[in-house]
Amino acid sequence: MSSHVPARPDIIIVRGDEQDDVFNRSVSNPETPIFVKDYLEILGQPAKIIKGSKFYGPEAEWYLYTQSGKAFVTKNDQVLEVHVFSSMNENEYIDKYGDDLLR
Repeated sequence: MSSHVPARPDIIIVRGDEQDDVFNRSVSNPETPIFVKDYLEILGQPAKIIKGSKFYGPEAEWYLYTQSGKAFVTKNDQVLEVHVFSSMNENEYIDKYGDDLLR
């Protein structure tokens, strides 16, 4: 799917005949920035923060709220991507959807 960043497309992974979303990655529009503080006010502190992205660089941070099925990727206090998925633990999320993480 196209996104506001052509090199980083939006993704929707569906399962089964019902076409239920299993994973959804939405890339933020850089012209209308969303800030980390806005998400923190709504979601509170994340269960885990992981530093580094192959695409966005080593200073990017991943805020994980895996029990509620949410994560977002940030850089310079701006939200770059939002991920929505089925509830799971942090290790499951990293194994399934963490291919962009620097490890």
